[in-house]
Amino acid sequence: MSVDIPEGEKPMEEEMYSSWALLILMTLLMGALWTSYYLQLRKIRAVHETVLSIMAGKTINNNRCGRCC
Repeated sequence: MSVDIPEGEKPMEEEMYSSWALLILMTLLMGALWTSYYLQLRKIRAVHETVLSIMAGKTINNNRCGRCC
């Protein structure tokens, strides 16, 4: 079995992608919590949190780099 990528580089690349995924997940979670708090604080009932989550998902999906993960 031949390996194209040296052993030392593959784990670093996987760790980098895992770190970015964790950063994105935490950012989205904090954004959702902040938005929920803001909507409750201002007593805004016209926009539901689900709608905001769908819009955030569309925004993230449209801003992808095009690289399949």
